[in-house]
Amino acid sequence: MSILLISAVLSTAIATDTSPLYDEDIKHGIAMITTELVSRHNEMTCWEPKGGSAGWLAKYNGGTTAVTTLALLCAGDSMNTPEIQASLKYLSDVKSPSTYVLATRISVWSMMPERYKRNLKKDTRQLVSTLGLRAGSWGNYSNPPTTRSSASPLNREFGMIALREAERNGQRVPKKCWMALADATLATQQSSGGWAYGQSATSGTPSSNMTVAALNCLLGVDEIYGADLSDEQANWLHSSIERALSWLNEHATTEENVGGTTLMSYLYGLERAAMSCGLAEINKRDWFQDGARAVIKTHCGVRKAKGSTINLAFGLLFLSRGRVPVALCELATNKGSIDPLRTTETIASRLSEQTERELSWQTVTNKERLEAWQTAPLLFIQDTKAIPNTTNKLKRYLDAGGLIVMLGSKKDFIRFSEIANTLCPKVNPENVANTH
Repeated sequence: MSILLISAVLSTAIATDTSPLYDEDIKHGIAMITTELVSRHNEMTCWEPKGGSAGWLAKYNGGTTAVTTLALLCAGDSMNTPEIQASLKYLSDVKSPSTYVLATRISVWSMMPERYKRNLKKDTRQLVSTLGLRAGSWGNYSNPPTTRSSASPLNREFGMIALREAERNGQRVPKKCWMALADATLATQQSSGGWAYGQSATSGTPSSNMTVAALNCLLGVDEIYGADLSDEQANWLHSSIERALSWLNEHATTEENVGGTTLMSYLYGLERAAMSCGLAEINKRDWFQDGARAVIKTHCGVRKAKGSTINLAFGLLFLSRGRVPVALCELATNKGSIDPLRTTETIASRLSEQTERELSWQTVTNKERLEAWQTAPLLFIQDTKAIPNTTNKLKRYLDAGGLIVMLGSKKDFIRFSEIANTLCPKVNPENVANTH
C-alpha cells in the first residue's frame, strides 16, 4: 500500500459557501431553539407534555425528554446544567421504556462519561433481548413482532442507531442481531430500490422516510459487521445500499413543510444517512441547506422559537449534527458507490479523535465544479478511474491551498507518481516512514 501527498502551499481550510443560508444563520437558529427548549424545562416532569400526547413518540413516557436531552447535548450544552442533570435522572427512572425511548436513551448514555457506562450496558442488553430475530425488528415495548409484515421500520431504524452507538462505545452486540436486522431490511426492499411502510418487497408505495430508515439500518450493519461478511453477503449489502441511494436521488425531497413529527424525524434520519455516505447533495439538492432552511422558517420566529417540543428537538438535532466541518473530500467515479473498507470515513473518524472535534467527509466527482472540491482542505483519491483526464482542475485545487492525498497499490502508485510529477515538476519526492 502506497500513500502519496501533494501540496503546493500550506493552507487552512478552504471553504466556499454561495448558498443564501450561512453558518451564522444556522448558529442563530440553534441558539434560538436551544433557549426555547431550556425555557420549557419543568423541574419535575422535564420535557414531557402536560396531559400526555397522541404523538407517535411523545406519547411514550420519557420520549420527549430523551430526544430533547440528546438534542441539547449534540448542540453543545453541558451535561452539568440543571436541566440536563434533571433529565438524566428522569430518564434513568423510566423503568419500562418503549423501544423508541430505550433506543434514544442509549444514544444519550453513549455521550456520557464513564460513570454512565453501567446504564449503557444495561440498556444495550435490554434492547438486544427484545429484538425479534424472526421479524428483524422490535415491538413498541418488550414484546417483539412475530413477522416482518407486522414490524415497524421506524422501530428498526431507532434500534439500529442505538446499537450502532453502543458498539462505538465498547458494547458488544451478538452477530445474530446484525444478521437479523440485515436480512429483514434486505428482504423488504422493492425492485425500485426503495422501501414502503408495509414491509413488503412487492406491495405498497415506497417513501423517502421509509427508504432512509432502511438505509440507516444497512449502513449500520456495514459499519459494525461488514468486515465479517462473506463476499456474497457484502456484495448483496453494498448493491442494496447503492440501489437505495439511486432511489433517493430520484425521489427524495427536503423542501416540504417540517411542521410534523414524521418529517422532522425523517430529516434526522436523512442527516445520518447522508453523512455516513459522504453526500453533500441528494436528488441534485443540498440536503442540509434545504432541511435547515425549512427548520428555521417553520420553527424560528422573530424573537423566539415556536412549535412542539419534540419537533424543536428533532430540528435542533438536524441543525447541530449536519453543520459539522468537512475534513476531507474523496474523489470518486460516482456518488453512489460504496467503499467496502470505509477508508475515507475511517480517516475522518480518526481526525475527529485527534482533534477532539466531530468532523465529516464528502464524496465529489470530476463532473462537479472546483468549489465542490474546496469544501474541504484535503482531497483524497484511491480510485485511479476517478482522476480527470487532464490535471488542470487538480492544479487549480493545489494552487488554492489544497492538499491531495492518494492511496493505492503499487500498481496505482505508478499512475499517482505520474500525476505528482506533472503537477509539481520542480519538487523532489520524499519518502517517509510508515508511521508518518
